[in-house]
Amino acid sequence: MARAPDPLVFPPGEIQAVLSASEVNQELINQGRATNTTRPFTSGTTVYEIRTTRDLVMVRTYLRDPSRLKDGAVGGWLMSPASLRGISPAQVKDIFALPALNDYLTTVKVPAGTILRIGSAGPIVGWGDGGGQQILLVSRLSLENYQRQRTLVDQNLLFSPLAQGGNPGAVAAYIDRLPAAEPFSDWSLANLLLGYLTTETLPPALTRISPERYDTLTQLDIQNTILFTNVLMEHRRNRVRTSSSKGKEAVNSPLATHSPGSKSPSSFEMNQKGLSFWGVGIGSFGRQDSSRDHVGFQYQTGSFLTGADYWVKKNFLLGGGISLSRTGFSWNESLGDGNISRVNLIFYGSVPADPIFVEGALTGGFRKADVSRRISFPGVDGLAASSPNAYNLAISLNGGLNKKMVGWDLQPMARMYLIYVAQEALSERGADSLNLRVDRYNTWTWRGELGVRLARIISLPSGLRVIPELWLGGGYQAPLDNRGLKASLSGQPESFTVNGYSNSSCSFLPKLGITVKGWGRTSLFLRYEGDLRSDFIDHIINAGIQVPF
Repeated sequence: MARAPDPLVFPPGEIQAVLSASEVNQELINQGRATNTTRPFTSGTTVYEIRTTRDLVMVRTYLRDPSRLKDGAVGGWLMSPASLRGISPAQVKDIFALPALNDYLTTVKVPAGTILRIGSAGPIVGWGDGGGQQILLVSRLSLENYQRQRTLVDQNLLFSPLAQGGNPGAVAAYIDRLPAAEPFSDWSLANLLLGYLTTETLPPALTRISPERYDTLTQLDIQNTILFTNVLMEHRRNRVRTSSSKGKEAVNSPLATHSPGSKSPSSFEMNQKGLSFWGVGIGSFGRQDSSRDHVGFQYQTGSFLTGADYWVKKNFLLGGGISLSRTGFSWNESLGDGNISRVNLIFYGSVPADPIFVEGALTGGFRKADVSRRISFPGVDGLAASSPNAYNLAISLNGGLNKKMVGWDLQPMARMYLIYVAQEALSERGADSLNLRVDRYNTWTWRGELGVRLARIISLPSGLRVIPELWLGGGYQAPLDNRGLKASLSGQPESFTVNGYSNSSCSFLPKLGITVKGWGRTSLFLRYEGDLRSDFIDHIINAGIQVPF
């Protein structure tokens, strides 16, 4: 019994001809591609000849046969991905009146300018009732256009039961409530191919549709703020020179840097006046590991900081600076990359009160990024581009004690940060219906550090003074929100929310440095800092110069 033909839906293109099904069937019979009893198109219907106007991806089912090109994947009969969604291999055979129960499916890249004939599959006795929309290639395609082959099996009609919660579960629940995909859209292909995945392969594919990767930019903004502030605090150690005592040559104390005016057995003294200009170059690199809910990444940052500070009064130092930085990053598994440019301003102050020192800083800045997010799972490979902007604001406090111990300067200290990052809403481009619209994303983060610094002065016969230093400590970083990223697929009416990286983490914080003083009052320094966590590693190297006046 013949099945009523499905309404025809055309791909983007121009109609070149309107033909009768009888005319096209006879042409195929004359070519030896059909017989009087196996007419492909439904009698009495119309077949449309169309020239496509953009690149498309369609699908084709076939019975695997090693004796044929690509085991049978190559052929002229195609379907739209949407026409296969939710139907079994047996239903495919019936709706398209196929001679066999096909066991394989291939994706087919159909470039712009391809000629197609579109009509309804006719009923064929012993094969099937027909009625499905079928597509006949008139143009020839190269073998490379038959791209991805996989077994044809029953599909998952709902994704949530297989996603197993977390971010993949949030994406699955969103897809399950979406309306039917537009035929011939990138989303219709993705939706079809997701239906063939398993409990092992579906969650990673759903994660790649998710906006979670945009949390990477926020993580890098947070890390950059910590880096900027830490380097500034290290610079403060160089904001010291000593005066002579009883006619003897003075030496510089790294200890007194944090507590200008403090006394020690060596009669360290601070010149609490004057203006100082400084500059620091920074290089850092690190990585974040992947997890079930999050895609990991690697990054490299280069920065230049410059500024000046001035003693307003004996026990009150004020300063300011600017930082320009550039970060390049890439996500694990070749899932995209990006570049980030930042400018940050900082204002800081120091109030020494021997043996205690207290410092604070306020930073704020702007970030612009260019990002390529790859959407890749079996049969789908898209690239979405975006240019997300963000703003950040942070407060940091630093305090501790100055002690002397067997010729070493000893400083137990504590630091605290409160960091706010606001990423503006963004719309992706370049991936058709797989593009995301992502809402504004605001985050608050708290970080605390405890550590001890050891340093001493080594005076050389040349008059240079070398100050080696070691800092060992630990840190704890915690988000103050659930990192909810809200987004929707382009053209879809609903939205969904996934979580960015919201784990609290402990850090081991080793630091090594050396400062050389003695060219007038100029000092040079080189330092290494590490931020080592269970799933995150950051290495920082900075070098700079300070010239007091």
